[in-house]
Amino acid sequence: LTFPMMALGFVVNLVQRGSASMGRLMEVLEQVPEIQDGEWTQDISVLEGEIEFKNVSFAYDEKVILKNINLKIPKGITIGITGPIGSGKSTLVNLIPRLLELKQGSLTIDDMEIKTIPLKVLRRNIGYVPQETFLFSESLKENIIYGLEDFDEAKLRRAVSISALDDEIERFSQRYETPVGERGVTLSGGQKQRTAISRAIIREPKILILDDAYFKKPLPKCIAPFSGREYDDYNHPESEISWCS
Repeated sequence: LTFPMMALGFVVNLVQRGSASMGRLMEVLEQVPEIQDGEWTQDISVLEGEIEFKNVSFAYDEKVILKNINLKIPKGITIGITGPIGSGKSTLVNLIPRLLELKQGSLTIDDMEIKTIPLKVLRRNIGYVPQETFLFSESLKENIIYGLEDFDEAKLRRAVSISALDDEIERFSQRYETPVGERGVTLSGGQKQRTAISRAIIREPKILILDDAYFKKPLPKCIAPFSGREYDDYNHPESEISWCS
């Protein structure tokens, strides 16, 4: 009976560990998003990209980060927002895809209150590159096309060219099928961010948000198609902000 009892103990241990893991997994799956579509949501499928902040204020608990911000960004215009650390730059841009919920003031896109735009439509029309790039333990190609229902090779190559990742890919032995490892451990910081920029651009968004994308070579090049200006690899401004309209 020694072996059966040992096997039974092993199985009981596995069941207990599996039960604990399933409990943690169900906690995640059963979470209800704080930001959702409401009954006021309109039937919209396309956005043009004109953004306007009117008397927007935002605070974390009692700490005021933004106060009475008024800003209009016409369609096709590129702007750069500068300021010291903690001044609210990321907070401001996170309000646009509704990663943060606006509580004071008005934020409109194409003259529509942002809460009336379906979340799926809003975020489908926004390309967002956060400060910290998250990559999955998949191939470079899978990370770039992540979330796309369909794509073609031409769009993929255009995106990596705009983000200045194409030369890097050509040096990889497996090129687009190169494994990036967990959180992109096999890539440099610049390569990870260029991959994130490619992921945003391949969606051909109406609104492109680059939060602290500070690598000089890809930034002016990826801004150029949105600003209507030509990019020259051998003659571009030292300051990314000079590329803004």
